[in-house]
Amino acid sequence: MLGIDIYEGGSQAAQIIFTGLGGETKGYQNKYQAISMNAVENHGATAFVVGTPKDVWKPGNPHRFIQESMQYVDNYMKVIGHNEYDVRAGGHSAGGTILAWYAHEYPAITKVVTVNSVLGINLHWMKAGLTNFAGESIKTIFGEFDQSAIFAPLLDDVDNERYERKMIPGANHGFDGMLSEFVSLFDQHLWG
Repeated sequence: MLGIDIYEGGSQAAQIIFTGLGGETKGYQNKYQAISMNAVENHGATAFVVGTPKDVWKPGNPHRFIQESMQYVDNYMKVIGHNEYDVRAGGHSAGGTILAWYAHEYPAITKVVTVNSVLGINLHWMKAGLTNFAGESIKTIFGEFDQSAIFAPLLDDVDNERYERKMIPGANHGFDGMLSEFVSLFDQHLWG
């Protein structure tokens, strides 16, 4: 069963955020709630936050997790009267990794931003997902002191003009002491 928080907006746009591994849907210091409220208040989007379960790395689970999450969003948007809509999708850590792997399978996803994705697992899946994304833009962002930052240059050979990689100076995996910067990354890159 998915853990999902919903923040309803009025436009034909949706935002979905995938938390880090085992992350709560509100997030540390309510960071995912703040990201969602920005989407509702600034863009009228209906925002969803999906908790990435601890067992997501078991075989078959990553793909099933994205499928179930996107099906939930689709069902919800149709129930509130939006048969056509676009999705802005973001993820942190494990949630961002899995999102980058599979976002290309969902044409409704127009923009993607991942923050501190885990690059030590199936790097070839990450590259394939980034390469195959056909929406408007897909970005990977790493904090300078994140554990995966040292591997981030391995993504530089991704052949997709929609792809961009950024590094945030001074940031670690959880953006400790940089909460407002973390929250603003999603608004800036999903809606800017």
